[in-house]
Amino acid sequence: MFNFLKYIAPGTKILFVAFMLILVPGAIISYLSLKSIKQKAENLRIKHRGTLNLVRDKLENDIYQLVVDLQADLTDMPPVPGHAANLKAWLRNLESENPAFKNLFLVSTNHGLTTSSISQGWDPLTGAGPELNPRAAAAFSKAEKAEFIEKDISEAIKMYREALESVTIPQERALLISRTGRCFFKLGDYSRAVHEYEKILGPAMYGTAIGRVPAPVVAYTQILECYKSLHAPEDYNNSLLRLYEYRSE
Repeated sequence: MFNFLKYIAPGTKILFVAFMLILVPGAIISYLSLKSIKQKAENLRIKHRGTLNLVRDKLENDIYQLVVDLQADLTDMPPVPGHAANLKAWLRNLESENPAFKNLFLVSTNHGLTTSSISQGWDPLTGAGPELNPRAAAAFSKAEKAEFIEKDISEAIKMYREALESVTIPQERALLISRTGRCFFKLGDYSRAVHEYEKILGPAMYGTAIGRVPAPVVAYTQILECYKSLHAPEDYNNSLLRLYEYRSE
């Protein structure tokens, strides 16, 4: 291997050997250092994942406890049926006792909830609900009655769409579209629900809110739940990435 050295002057041989003695240990040390850095990076990644899991579990436990408390209040403070004033008073009292549960919207069929707390970190948006015109308000009232009281989801969709036809303000449209998407979700028609919620993701809807939650966040959150129900992990991950991108804007 080193036969060529016999043709090299002795002084050059000494320099070559010295160079090899310096180069080889240095290469070994560099390799070991790189391996150590990779191992440290892997250890940090594992610790980071563990920390995220702990935080996630803590949040899930806290939210679960809030849900349990809310359900207990619903049981302990039933409204007086047939009296709108009593129902409004009951809702106000329930909201004051459970401030974390203002502006709820449907997330999952197993009573999962997302609240206005998800908007922490976004620019503050007005919490006042849109003032629907008389025609839209009448259809909206019929839609809520069909959805929540009569449990006639198909009729609710029809009424929400009728209300949508007579409004032009983005915030009003976002509210009505989200209600339509929620109804399709309740029917188990997740693909059509996604189609409805994607209407909220256009540029015209940015800056609008449903309750105090940014309308795109409502849409992305529900779309994620739809894809979970559809067992579509690729679409789920793509939508989750879009939610993160929206959050970083």
